[in-house]
Amino acid sequence: MRSCSLMGLLVLLGMPAQAFEWQFEYVDTVGNWSSPSLKLSGTGVLHFCYRAPGNRIVHSYLDSVWNREGVGPFDTLSGYRMDAGSHGEFGVLVDLTGGNIRLYEKEDAAWLQDSVPVPTNTGLPYFSYDTAGAPSVAFHPSGSDQAIMFARRTDSTWAAETIFTAPYFCELVARALTYTVKAEPCVMAYVYYGIPTSTTVILLMEQGDTWPYHVVTGAGTRAHLEALACARDTGGGAAVLYDYGDEFNWTGNLYYAGFGTGFASLDTWASAGAVAVHSSGVPHAAYIRSQLRYACRVGATWYHDTISAASGLQLAGAVLEESLPTIGFIDPATGVWIARRKPVGVQERVLVRSIKSLRPTLVRGMLHLPEAAGLLDITGRKLMDLVPGANDVRALAPGVYFLKEGGERSEEGGAGIRKVVITR
Repeated sequence: MRSCSLMGLLVLLGMPAQAFEWQFEYVDTVGNWSSPSLKLSGTGVLHFCYRAPGNRIVHSYLDSVWNREGVGPFDTLSGYRMDAGSHGEFGVLVDLTGGNIRLYEKEDAAWLQDSVPVPTNTGLPYFSYDTAGAPSVAFHPSGSDQAIMFARRTDSTWAAETIFTAPYFCELVARALTYTVKAEPCVMAYVYYGIPTSTTVILLMEQGDTWPYHVVTGAGTRAHLEALACARDTGGGAAVLYDYGDEFNWTGNLYYAGFGTGFASLDTWASAGAVAVHSSGVPHAAYIRSQLRYACRVGATWYHDTISAASGLQLAGAVLEESLPTIGFIDPATGVWIARRKPVGVQERVLVRSIKSLRPTLVRGMLHLPEAAGLLDITGRKLMDLVPGANDVRALAPGVYFLKEGGERSEEGGAGIRKVVITR
């Protein structure tokens, strides 16, 4: 695996050198959140969902400011998936247990509900909007581990079909659903076969009335293979991010496989991953390997960077805004965040350039500072100027605020931002 700085790569490629930095934007406060998911609609709206206690789902979306609303609560909730469509569609697919699969779609200010017909106890299907804005799902039906099914809603009617059947000694598991640049549905699946079991990752892509399969990679009987993410690729299929290594000691490497463009080893074993491919063919990957890491390919060489060194992060996804990556994640200590990769000096919103110091500071009554600073609310609006020494903040409502320290620049290349929680 070759690795070098992005500046060096740009110079080697004859391109003007451009320094980049990660700019962090605050989405929501600290909470008992889990299962985060990030999507970008075709109309440019960022959608961020995460589970909340009490069988609820929080939906945060960016419309000049971050707005939040709840989906649910539900009596029971086994899991959810969400997607945003090319024409602004947004939906949340929920498993209310026992094969009770429902799709909640946002239309204006109302949530519309639809039942998705799948066999009982199938579990949560994979969900995606097609390029026309119609919802579709892929799943392996309960009681039949040798079939993969695909269903799409046309107008108000769902139609399902079996798209792949394996021999009797194989077991199939659907793992992802996306759409190709040719607007064809593409299902990523596992094929388990033999005793002891070997694993193959395949892509099933609709072509007319057929669903031919394409082998991505396979693992032998003493190896472990885990597909982490799948996304549309410019090669006409899908790109896959996966772990491959020893089955017994869980060591190995993280790989990227582009459709028709070969394989690359990006790093050692990762616990979670996300991938997005630009229309120019440049892939961007985010993954967690103790830290939140990033990799992109420039020419034939991969560039690597650390997004955050904080521990315990949950990765929500990776999308591309104006060809640059936006990564969503949850930090249990500081809240819900997105990280955007931007050229140094380009700042469109009030942002943070490092979350290393964002572990919260608790303040009761008086805030003591070694130097002057500004106090911001969670939208980035400046509330008051703070002076060196004691500052009385008892008039402020309890909650989360940000302290902008050290003038306009810090040693990390941006404004020094620290999170403050004011309590009574």
